[in-house]
Amino acid sequence: MTERLFRLALSFTAGIGLFAQTDIRTQPAHLRSGPDREWSEFPAQALPALHQTFRAAANPTEYTLILRQRDVKLTPWKVLINGRELGKLSDDERDMRTALAVPAGVLRNGSNTLEIAPGPGPTSDDIEVRELQLYPQPVAGFLRQSSVTVETEAEGGPMPVRITVVDSQGVLVPLAALRKSDKEAVRTGVIYTIDGRTEIGLPAGAYQVYASRGFDYNAPSQRVKLKIGQKEQVRLQLRREVDLPASVSMDTHVHTLELSGHGDASVRERVITAAGEGLDMIVATEHNKMADYAEQLRALGLERWLTVVRGNEVTTAIGHFNIFPLRPASPVPDSRTQDWSALERSIRETGASVIVQNHPRDLHSNYRPFDASHHLSSAGENLNGRPFFANAVEVINSGATYSDVMQPIRDWLGLLNHGIRVAAIGGSDTHTVDFVPIGQARTYIEVGQLNGEWKSRPDAVFKSLAAGDNLVSYGLATRLRVMQVNPAEENRRSLVLLAEVYGPSWSAADHLTVYADGLPAAELKIPPNNKAGLKWHDQFRLNIPARDTTLVAVASGPGVLKPFWEVRKPYQPVSKDWNPRVVGVSKAVRVDVDGNGFQSPRDYAEALLQKHGSASPALLKDLHSYDASVAIQILSALAAKGQAPEGLKDSFAAQGSALKAAYDAFLAEWTKRGRQ
Repeated sequence: MTERLFRLALSFTAGIGLFAQTDIRTQPAHLRSGPDREWSEFPAQALPALHQTFRAAANPTEYTLILRQRDVKLTPWKVLINGRELGKLSDDERDMRTALAVPAGVLRNGSNTLEIAPGPGPTSDDIEVRELQLYPQPVAGFLRQSSVTVETEAEGGPMPVRITVVDSQGVLVPLAALRKSDKEAVRTGVIYTIDGRTEIGLPAGAYQVYASRGFDYNAPSQRVKLKIGQKEQVRLQLRREVDLPASVSMDTHVHTLELSGHGDASVRERVITAAGEGLDMIVATEHNKMADYAEQLRALGLERWLTVVRGNEVTTAIGHFNIFPLRPASPVPDSRTQDWSALERSIRETGASVIVQNHPRDLHSNYRPFDASHHLSSAGENLNGRPFFANAVEVINSGATYSDVMQPIRDWLGLLNHGIRVAAIGGSDTHTVDFVPIGQARTYIEVGQLNGEWKSRPDAVFKSLAAGDNLVSYGLATRLRVMQVNPAEENRRSLVLLAEVYGPSWSAADHLTVYADGLPAAELKIPPNNKAGLKWHDQFRLNIPARDTTLVAVASGPGVLKPFWEVRKPYQPVSKDWNPRVVGVSKAVRVDVDGNGFQSPRDYAEALLQKHGSASPALLKDLHSYDASVAIQILSALAAKGQAPEGLKDSFAAQGSALKAAYDAFLAEWTKRGRQ
């Protein structure tokens, strides 16, 4: 073996320092598993596979291959040397290093070939690989060249936390959990630990170590530089930064590999990660199983930190529904039926007080619940004979985000305008320990006087959620309150509103929109800042029609790309461009202007139609005292009665720009019906 082929020089390449044998490839290689470019950030032309030759000496013992990967999604990308499969790239879109064992005898003296090639996958997958390096050391030894003991301190004593480790380039790194504890959950670059401390094995090199605990906490970090055989200690101070008044944090959509059959998380790991991300409550929503995690919760001694709820994701060919809470004796819904009425009846027979329509913009079993072919988003109306029966709908699913993050929120606003009492939900839909962190999108439920006693009254928590007394958080949280309702003036009402935006120091907001019956009514810019807790608040006036109105505030800001809380790319993208954003959605605030009971835009539309009978000049004249939300409900109701909106174009156009704009918006949706 020549010195050139087997150089024992200590290096710190890419932040990892160890005895390096061979650099197989340093430059990026862009690979594509199918014919279509997945993302505009990738080059138009890409390789179908990587074939790289390199020179090495035969390996008498196990060696370690390290490679850097990015944007790997669903396609199984195989890694081979000299035709021998070493393993697969991790199904993880983040920038990370993967360690693969090279068994003894795989390498040969002289020329060798490394190949990275895709297996069959459902869609095209653009990936990047670079910095492929071969080291003459078994993986177990490679990951234990040095060690770091991490201890976190927090008010109230030791608590479950997440520890994240990246190299000097910010890339997640393979590591070894040296405590060998069943009270930890470990993946590339991360360890969740229930007592706030851990011991980590790492190759020699330079690293950044973070501690975090979900949305409510700061994320302190410390740099370490390790030599072979060196032991270092890191102490990090955790601090609660967001404390929403009288609220319980909840992830209503979680899974495990153990019970749902895909992903990588066990039930034990699911409980550890939920506690480590600072959640108060989670619902076990395994596919078509009545499940809970209470046994593992007790075994780990985590009852102080976390409450688990028995639930089920009723997974059917006509939609997915999370239902909870369930009794042990609750009947299992019929997930095989495709009869809508039978499905609703089967779900209601369980006694669940919360029924969530999951990811309504996702395609499963060749069906998308809110597809434009049969769902009018602005009117909140299905045209396929399947009336909406859930009392909650996911507006943020951090495991299956939508290309336009606002579209599911607009869908919810349309349902509200239709008069459907439905709560907005945020959930993670996670099946993994780390790729989609549990609780990244979450729901904060207002519990009021039960603030310190909600664990003994979970029924009251679910009642509040079903009533829509909750916020949805995806990196931000937003509260909206009506402070004053002024007397009517020229068919208008002036409201004094208070908007508040919360978030940790590591997320930011730059914009707030207040919607009145689904229409943007106020746009406010938020000065960028790293304030923790209450980031911004303002009291302002808003004019609304002198009728009942639903108000919702949505704050947004730049997407968080921190290694401990990195937003995910869209699950089923409808665009090759991606603009990552975080959002916080307030609850729906209903303003009963006349005091005679709240009426929705649909209620007003039905009253106008009952008064006038059809889209007569008198009806259109009356519409001038309303707005586009009522006009859209008029058009939707007329269409439901068989009066095609195409014939009303001239009538609406003659009534001015506001009604013409409402007509044009409705017609744009209407013309998409029936198309798949």
